[in-house]
Amino acid sequence: MNATSERPDASRDAEQLERSAEQIRADLDRTLDALERRLSPSQLLDRSLTYLREHSGELTRAVGETVRRNPVPIMLAVAGIGWLVTSTLRSRSDSDDRLHDRIQRAADVTREHTRRTQDQVVSAIQRRPILLGSLAVALGALIGALIPASEYEDRIVGQVRDRAVQRAKQMGERQYQNLRSRLETHRDLEVSGRAH
Repeated sequence: MNATSERPDASRDAEQLERSAEQIRADLDRTLDALERRLSPSQLLDRSLTYLREHSGELTRAVGETVRRNPVPIMLAVAGIGWLVTSTLRSRSDSDDRLHDRIQRAADVTREHTRRTQDQVVSAIQRRPILLGSLAVALGALIGALIPASEYEDRIVGQVRDRAVQRAKQMGERQYQNLRSRLETHRDLEVSGRAH
């Protein structure tokens, strides 16, 4: 009997402890929320501005009195802060200038290389336009042949594509044979010109 009478009291105590713990947690949550609101940046700024408005005269007098009583430490502190700000701004400016110079040099070098490459390509095209055109067609056909066809492409344009690929191969072969014969003719002319 003694054991059974203790169990309901123990369960009531556990329930009461749980309610008490829940109450403490709720109180803590409310307190933390209130602290969070009070310590938010906007609240701190508002309170600081309100304090400065209400006590600006007292603060001005206190600061003025402190400066009059201790002018040298205040001047040294202001000079140190000024020096820190100036050196920080100068080092940023110097590093920005160095970075800008490096970027400018890299851009100039890239621009010069691009111009030279462009000149070489234009010169090669002007000297041998047929050769480069034929190579471009052959390269395009090769790239087109290497790219695998999709199921959709096979279904929709499979036969047309196959005929176009066949024609391109034939045209490429003709252009290759034509170019080869021209090169052989050109080589034969150069050899016979050197012999005379």
